[in-house]
Amino acid sequence: MQICIGHHCLIFQVLHANTVPESLVHFLANPVLTFVGVRVKDDADKLLDDYKLGVGCTLDLVQTAAEKFQVADFGRRGLKRLAMELIGKVMEKPKHVTLSDWDMFTMDHSQGRFNIKRR
Repeated sequence: MQICIGHHCLIFQVLHANTVPESLVHFLANPVLTFVGVRVKDDADKLLDDYKLGVGCTLDLVQTAAEKFQVADFGRRGLKRLAMELIGKVMEKPKHVTLSDWDMFTMDHSQGRFNIKRR
């Protein structure tokens, strides 16, 4: 699970955890907070199904963009493509990051490094 605010990210590997801290359980379930992303509801459903972790509120960027720009469907676009098409931002996600082994018990700092730049 990766939760980011600005350029700061928390990566919590539920797969390798014996327990999930109560503070994280309450944080995820807090209905005042909105977790934003591409197909983030699918991720929330998986957390609930696989680990019994409830997520209070989600907002899907693909659905929101489709409503705002009155487009029937943005298809299976990812965050990188949406950022470019809708707000003209280049999102750099190096292959060594996106294709790295996210299930490794010990992760490398480079796995969390990517940048968003103006076009």
